[in-house]
Amino acid sequence: DGPRAIEAAQAAVTLSQSNTIAVLAAAEAHAVAGNRHEALSIISEAIRPDAGRAPRFVSAFRVGRVFARLGMTDEAYQWLEKSATERSLGNSTYFPIDPALDRIRQDNRFRALLRTLRLD
Repeated sequence: DGPRAIEAAQAAVTLSQSNTIAVLAAAEAHAVAGNRHEALSIISEAIRPDAGRAPRFVSAFRVGRVFARLGMTDEAYQWLEKSATERSLGNSTYFPIDPALDRIRQDNRFRALLRTLRLD
């Protein structure tokens, strides 16, 4: 359920010392639980460059997943297209059926992205 998923994701953030994959998993848990403001706040912090710390990898695919869960289609496609360009899609064979993308799957851009990735 939502509260337990959020709790587990927050524990992963703590244990991983704020690894961006764990941070974005926490954002996704909040998105699924309907905590839109919290999910957006976490994403904003994760993708914001910080002059005080070393550059770090931010998974464009994971950011796109969170935006898709929030129903923010344009933002989701912006990040998913970036992930395709960077070839940071993760398990691309799972991409066409990833449940996190259900809310945006009917958009024509989804089929175009599948063609770009040669997954159609």
